[in-house]
Amino acid sequence: MNCINNMMLGSFSIKHLDILSYADIVPAVMRTTADRSGMTYIHGNDLLGSIKITEVVDGSFAISAYFQAQKGRFSFTHASTINRSIVILGVDHEPKSNVTVNNIEQGFVINSYFDAGKFVVVLGDFNSLNNVTYIQDNPSENPIVTFEITSSQSMNVYIDYEFVGAWHSNNALKLPQYYQIVAQEGLTQLDFDLREAYASLNYKMPAELEDGIYYHLTSHGEILGSEVKVGDFVQFHDQQSWMLHFPQSL
Repeated sequence: MNCINNMMLGSFSIKHLDILSYADIVPAVMRTTADRSGMTYIHGNDLLGSIKITEVVDGSFAISAYFQAQKGRFSFTHASTINRSIVILGVDHEPKSNVTVNNIEQGFVINSYFDAGKFVVVLGDFNSLNNVTYIQDNPSENPIVTFEITSSQSMNVYIDYEFVGAWHSNNALKLPQYYQIVAQEGLTQLDFDLREAYASLNYKMPAELEDGIYYHLTSHGEILGSEVKVGDFVQFHDQQSWMLHFPQSL
């Protein structure tokens, strides 16, 4: 019996709860590496926008950027890449300079590209079997690819906001601290969305919560160590030491 049916059997108090509004948040922000300072700029802002080149040094010049993310989701589009390829390298220290594909030897890598009219997304451990590949046979002209961090060793993948699959590490490899956009010839602009990505996100229990009340959740988050989603109901007991959770969606 779900939460709605329970409430229909008697008189219950219902309140809305935005758990995200009580969290300590450090947002993920897009930055260019120091060696590209003055040669690129962000159109929009560092949460939602496009990185563009202001000065072409030579024919091989490409943007180089990075962001830190430990939780949430981030997106990119392929609208403005000449070779229609984006490579992202996971690193554990803040990048200071650009890196090229030839420099990659190991670690977590995301690669999305077009191949014979199909759209391909590969992510996981570079040059190993600890990775996954997703292929879209009839992609849109400029696919939006979204990556959702679900744990320290797993990530969901969406293409044009539709879930296509997930990567789960099968060895000791963990997701990185930073994600660096690899400099590739022809990558002179990158459209990004980091509005739901977080360098740090720590959920807190609001002091005003009461036992026995049904709370209708208006944001995705974590309560008492359990993941909760928008639309779910929760009911606390024993001075909020435990709760009943009523998921409203799969």
